[in-house]
Amino acid sequence: WMFRPYGPYAGCTDGAVEEFERLLTLAAKYSMKVLIDIHGLEGSQNGLDNSGFSGGLEWQDRREDEPLSFKHWPTRKAEWLGKFNLTSLSYDELYWDRITASLDVVKAIADRYWANAAVMGIQP
Repeated sequence: WMFRPYGPYAGCTDGAVEEFERLLTLAAKYSMKVLIDIHGLEGSQNGLDNSGFSGGLEWQDRREDEPLSFKHWPTRKAEWLGKFNLTSLSYDELYWDRITASLDVVKAIADRYWANAAVMGIQP
């Protein structure tokens, strides 16, 4: 989101790239290495709220004295790549614009930080 803001996240990460670069400077100063993890692709790369998707869960039936609970593993859909079909466990349609945008972000990060002493790699 911070390298390519979109939709509801535009503006939410203002200044994040500068803070990230401050972190890299500190990591280099103390001889630490950083693995850049691309976490938050448009459409959600893992189908959960920590990657920008807040749907795809089912509330569980419960007794009144039990806490609220939900299940998400069998219902989660990572739709950054395309329209995922939970029945066939395959993609009915691919979202080439999202795939291209994701690859562009990975390339931009690699181009920007390839020579940074603190960066050990990128986890796309």
